[in-house]
Amino acid sequence: MLYYVAPGRKPEVQPTFARTRDMLSYFSKQFGVRYPWDKYAQVMCYQFGGGMENTSATTMGDRILLDERSLLDRNSDSIISHELAHQWWGDMVTCRDWSHLWLNEGFASYAEALWDEHHKGKDEYDYNMYQKAHGSRGGQGGAIQGGKTRPVMDRHYPSPGAMFDGRSYPKGAWVLHMLRHELGDDAFWKGIKAYAMEHQFQSAESGDFRRSMEKATGRDLERFFYDWVERPGNPDLEVTTEYLPDDRQARIVVKQTQAGEAYHFPLKVVLHTAGSATPTILEQQMTEKEVTLRIPLADSLTRVEVDPDQAVLSEIKEAKPANLWRSQLLEGPSVPARIRAAQHFGQSKTDEDRELLAKAFNAEKFWSVQVELANALGAAGGNLSRDALIQG
Repeated sequence: MLYYVAPGRKPEVQPTFARTRDMLSYFSKQFGVRYPWDKYAQVMCYQFGGGMENTSATTMGDRILLDERSLLDRNSDSIISHELAHQWWGDMVTCRDWSHLWLNEGFASYAEALWDEHHKGKDEYDYNMYQKAHGSRGGQGGAIQGGKTRPVMDRHYPSPGAMFDGRSYPKGAWVLHMLRHELGDDAFWKGIKAYAMEHQFQSAESGDFRRSMEKATGRDLERFFYDWVERPGNPDLEVTTEYLPDDRQARIVVKQTQAGEAYHFPLKVVLHTAGSATPTILEQQMTEKEVTLRIPLADSLTRVEVDPDQAVLSEIKEAKPANLWRSQLLEGPSVPARIRAAQHFGQSKTDEDRELLAKAFNAEKFWSVQVELANALGAAGGNLSRDALIQG
């Protein structure tokens, strides 16, 4: 392992790259294929933007170099893990043409989240994918846009540069994230290893990846790849929840409001009730634009979590009673669930909801949710929000 830096910058090598060796071991194990080259060099260049995954010798801009003090605020693990993952996905297996660029960039972008999951835990992984969702759902044009109007695999690109947008990077990562949820960890990683072994030192297309995953898992993935790789956009969901005390049922209406046909995907809904520590978990296979669910419950509904694992690339708009939002904000088990609740209350202009946001802000332990709660307090405005932000 080699590091090339300008004279006088050697002290920044250790703080910046100390985790590269662990990344290399982790990716070798996770991908199922040992690092494929005899060496790995990282070359820091002046006035070079981003990174370039030359085989066994990645070039990166020297602005990623950090000293020990800088590590208090940030690190460069994202770009380091991204470019290292390219040594497998992009160099060992190379997309056959620009139409399939996501096989390079989506895999490397997903590796950023995988490293967060391995190094810092599931909450960091969830927040990484939450951030990637914004670029994945983007509109036309821009470095992190394109997902609304063009598919991930696009044979009609006007120029190679037009493929380097939100479809190939964050949406490509989301395709893998959703596929992992759909298949489960064991089957997913079995398929990834099979794809790597079958196509190492070759070029590959999206269909090659799909066939490798199907052979390894025994699952038909045609509809999954059609929805998420071959067509533009994503489902937009409107979910309305109400509890019917006379019937002792929850009534949930799920609508896909995007133009065009329905997307097919499994939607998980978790319902918590008073007097029971065990929630009711519903797995609904969505194949229509609108579905109405009626779920018998032994007692009144206290919390409902729609897509709690953040397994569907969608903009979810929920309509439900205030007590269910409150419970989600204060007790939601996942980072995305609490963030969604924070954003909901951030739209309110009542002192009661500002006090609720302040309470959640003071109690929250995970930094990214604290950030989103601070944003929500800023959006809510007013003296209560100001005081909570100063105190926090």
